[in-house]
Amino acid sequence: TGTSNTGWTAISGATASTYDPGVVISSVSYAVTVNPTGTPDCGGATWATGVRQITVNAPTVFNAGTLAAGNQSFCSGGGDPVLISFTTAASGAASYSYQWYYQDGLIAAPSGSATTGWTLITGATSSSYDPAAGLTQSRSYACLVTPSTGTSSWAAGVRQMTILPAFNPGAITSGDQNFCISGNPANITMSVDPVGSGGYTWRWYYKESSVIACPTGSSAIGWLTNSTSANITGTTLTGAGISFDPISAGSVNNGRTFAVLVTPIANGSIPACGTAQWASSCRKLYVTTCTGALPGEEQTEAETPADVQVQLGQSFPNPTTGSATIQYALPENMKGASLVFYDQLGRSIAVYPTETGAEKEVIFNSEELSSGTYYYSLELSGTKLLTKKLILIN
Repeated sequence: TGTSNTGWTAISGATASTYDPGVVISSVSYAVTVNPTGTPDCGGATWATGVRQITVNAPTVFNAGTLAAGNQSFCSGGGDPVLISFTTAASGAASYSYQWYYQDGLIAAPSGSATTGWTLITGATSSSYDPAAGLTQSRSYACLVTPSTGTSSWAAGVRQMTILPAFNPGAITSGDQNFCISGNPANITMSVDPVGSGGYTWRWYYKESSVIACPTGSSAIGWLTNSTSANITGTTLTGAGISFDPISAGSVNNGRTFAVLVTPIANGSIPACGTAQWASSCRKLYVTTCTGALPGEEQTEAETPADVQVQLGQSFPNPTTGSATIQYALPENMKGASLVFYDQLGRSIAVYPTETGAEKEVIFNSEELSSGTYYYSLELSGTKLLTKKLILIN
């Protein structure tokens, strides 16, 4: 007001009764002074009433928003994913359009605007998306947001749906052992860890026989759990660490067979998938009455039958196709011994007479047998002296 123009900047050439500011890049206020002219000159320059204020807002940055967390896991048969929505809505524009995409596998969240590798989901154009039920493989979902003005951008985050593999209880590490007397067996571990569930509980069992088939399925009828070891049950959420250290191989001429039953359990959001199953394979401990070295140990050649020690060699070749040669040795006082072959159920399938002395052999004909695991024992008067395993592939 008044006539003072302190703080105001004169606009060069702006002397008309109107003014067009043009493009402005910051907030600014405009006012005008009016100066009477002519004769007589009645007064000095005075501010006109009012002011024009131009406000320039700071530029708005587009934000595509953030997807809600909630990755899920399902058993191998598939599942029904929950609705995927935003925890932070898109901002910085007047309006937005949405397009949902997927990619098979567990994929990291995309960024920028490139859609390479992602598959557009037809009709999925809302701010939320409910994936169809029945997924059979792992899949990741993401959303591309397009503002009313500006460039499209992926919303932050990704929703991953994990389809677990079919439940597999794993496999026991091979390592059958022979003892002339009940000894301290080696620790039994897993060569293949369980997969296909959130976690697992396990229980080791045994039978008082080394000439039986490894268990399959889930029935534990006839199997014992009161083994002389504290490490017989446990829980693992990773599938690893299942082991068992028996302290006894069992009784002479019987031995023991050890196996483990694995039961799926849930682990947080990862479900329990499947039912209890025996792990593949088993560990057999043979305990026999013998006077010589253990099978597989280096032995010296005897000069006379009286000096010969009980020996039983590994079948050759092993695995066997067609026929196999088995070498053995028996002292003179073991006349009448036999080499007896068994199937996995402990049934005798062949008996070969033996001779006393060193470097003896039997040719085992297996052409009429099916593929599988078999056992053979040197026996005298119903007593197993030594036992070994033969793998047959026909």
